[in-house]
This record gives sequence, structure tokens and C-alpha cells, in this order.
Amino acid sequence: MPYISPDLVISPKDSWTLVQVLLDRGEDQAAYALGLWKDRPRIAFRWNGNNDSPIGNPQSRGLPTWTMLDEHLHLGVLQLLPLEKQAFAASFLGITEAPSVELKVRKHPSGRFYLLEKSAGQKAFSDVTSDGLFGADDPAKFYKAFGRRLASLSEKGTRVSLVRGEGED
Repeated sequence: MPYISPDLVISPKDSWTLVQVLLDRGEDQAAYALGLWKDRPRIAFRWNGNNDSPIGNPQSRGLPTWTMLDEHLHLGVLQLLPLEKQAFAASFLGITEAPSVELKVRKHPSGRFYLLEKSAGQKAFSDVTSDGLFGADDPAKFYKAFGRRLASLSEKGTRVSLVRGEGED
């Protein structure tokens, strides 16, 4: 028997009402859904099953169930979706617009690396002066700090666009 499709998972019935499966990555992969948890709009998550274990995870008393994501992760999940689903889900969740930022790496002729950032509404890029991202002479340390910066922005649900910088290799 193949895994149970996420659109057939309706438990826990006393607290959850499934509205729409947002993302189904297939057998043994993640699935995300939009619904109401105790009458509040939420995004739920589960792992699909497979032929050997069709129920997936989580489950309760042999029934496939959904678990609610931390609301701080909603924006991050929205970024995984096709644009048409993003708009519907954002509206359903009451999210007006995801914050966005453009990032640009610049390599100075001296060999030092700089990260520049421009938030929505700003006209010009500004230097990011923290966390080893300003004037770094070690590319490995710079890009490690750059990765931490990307992860931090993503955790906050910020939409990140990377722009090719002048002097960049």
C-alpha cells in the first residue's frame, strides 16, 4: 500500500480542520498544510509514509495526524511555495507581506570581502558591519559568517535576494 496522501489526513479531528495541502514532497518526505487549529489559522507539518509504513509521522492510535508548526516558521514555509499558493496562504494566515532584503557580496581590490544589504524601501545598499562581514580577509571565515547571516534572516521569515556585486569573482 502506498503512503497515505496528506489531503486524506484529517486528524486530530477535535482540534484540526484541513483547508489545503500546501506542499507534498512525496513518499518519505515532508508535507505542509494550511488549516485551522482550534479555529486559528495555522500551518501544519508531517512526514509522509512509504510502502512499508504508509501512515507516516506523526500518528496517534494508528491514525496519521498533523502537528502544528511554530507560528514564527510560517513565513519560512511560505517561501517554499509556488507564488499562487503563497498569496492564498499569506491571506489565510493574515500575513500582509514577508519582509525582504537584498544582499550583495563585494570583493575589494585589496582582497577583502564586504557584505552589503538593502531592505525593502531603501534606495541604496549599506555595509553590514557585524559578525565578520566587513573587511574580512579570510574568504572561508567570511562565507561562514555569510551563511550564518542567511540562516538568521531565513529563520525570521525574511525573503532574501542575492545580487551580484562589483569586484565579485
